[in-house]
Amino acid sequence: LLCVAGLMVAEAARQVVNEARMPGGPAAVRCFLDRLLGPLQELAAGERPTMESILEDDGVEGDVEAWDWMYCHERQRRAIGLDSSELSAHLPLDAVLVGLFDVVRDVFGVLVTEESAVRAWHPDVRLFVLRDAASGEHLADLYLDPFAREGKSPGGGWTGRLDPGSNERGSARRPPVILLYLNVAPPVGSASPLLSHEEARVVFHEFGHVLEF
Repeated sequence: LLCVAGLMVAEAARQVVNEARMPGGPAAVRCFLDRLLGPLQELAAGERPTMESILEDDGVEGDVEAWDWMYCHERQRRAIGLDSSELSAHLPLDAVLVGLFDVVRDVFGVLVTEESAVRAWHPDVRLFVLRDAASGEHLADLYLDPFAREGKSPGGGWTGRLDPGSNERGSARRPPVILLYLNVAPPVGSASPLLSHEEARVVFHEFGHVLEF
């Protein structure tokens, strides 16, 4: 009975959270996903023969696997004159951050500013302060460790708490300290490093997790 009660409480909590974050509640979200799934399946079915043809030209036999998708996708893009690598010239890291912070301010009411005096574990690390744009309340500190380097864990990006902070009733609030960890190629000279489209997407995605904290 205790297990059943616990599951019921957990499900009720999930529904409350969904109703707060997703207008219409979980039923509306499921309805939206159901409407989305059919057209996406039709699109995938239409693309599969082309992808199989690309693999056959490369001497690969058998079904298209999940790991083939990005390779075939890029081949198809280039066949119609689109080259993802050419987007990098328009995605310098500093400009991507400015655009991201503008969106965060306009959509979420969070002002992000960089602190020039930083004491951190590496000279590349940058410190940003998040404040409520209306009240000026200090919401969080964010350390950005952007570049790949020897001894740093390779690949992708992630976000985590360095200090969870404190928001207990009856005590002074202590803002959390958050780490945004990337592996962008380091800059050459003084120019801002250029991001791939995927790296820019990762920056936006991971900052979404920053806002969750």
